[in-house]
Amino acid sequence: MHPDQRDKVTGKVTIERKPLPLKDKDVIIFDDIISSGGTMIEAVKWVKEQDARRVYAACVHPLLIGDAKERILRSGADGIVGTDCVPSPVSVVSVAPLIAEALAKRV
Repeated sequence: MHPDQRDKVTGKVTIERKPLPLKDKDVIIFDDIISSGGTMIEAVKWVKEQDARRVYAACVHPLLIGDAKERILRSGADGIVGTDCVPSPVSVVSVAPLIAEALAKRV
């Protein structure tokens, strides 16, 4: 499943839904940014409909505007994890070691 296209006016994402063999699987849905949570919510719902056992949302930039976190959890996600690029209650993965490693390679 991947975002098929984003409407340039409304920002709404159309998601292509294909049957997936997810019955009793643990699934991590990864996106670069979770802002309002709309795309992630649709993805979580779809994966849950495929009988996944547990579903986690993960992202690099957890903006989580408004009640996005609560809405994602209500949609069926078992948890949300993000990096510390944008401080939030779900920022549990530090990017500092990756940045330090990249800088060390350039020196």
